[in-house]
Amino acid sequence: MINDKNNSGLSKRSPLRKTALLLRDAASVQEKVYFIYILKCDRGVLYTGIATDYKRRFYEHAEVDGSKRGAKFTKSHKPEKIVAVWRTKTRSDASKLESRIKQLTKSDKELLINDNSNFKIFFSKLIDCRKYRRVKINNSNS
Repeated sequence: MINDKNNSGLSKRSPLRKTALLLRDAASVQEKVYFIYILKCDRGVLYTGIATDYKRRFYEHAEVDGSKRGAKFTKSHKPEKIVAVWRTKTRSDASKLESRIKQLTKSDKELLINDNSNFKIFFSKLIDCRKYRRVKINNSNS
């Protein structure tokens, strides 16, 4: 007799197996979102990073909950607030924007933070600007 069961013990033809496969496929279709954020730290220093949850990452940098997961830079420059956030669909696109922002001067970063219309001015020849959306942030939490 042919063994018609998979590793989970469910028959290959089982309605439960079909449901499980559909749920797994639906979960894999959900797109992960990556955020590129700029933090204002003490003494006016700006820090740029990437996260899948920028608010959680801010608290890790600030070590509010005793977390030791902040970046080495933010251990000596305590974050005060989140000043700008963009979202994109892939880690690769997030890394590209993070790199480009880090290459800007502090005054250019401040222009970008204060007026998102500068985004295309700074980056249109370097990256596909259509892949990024500015996120509205509420600084009462950070």
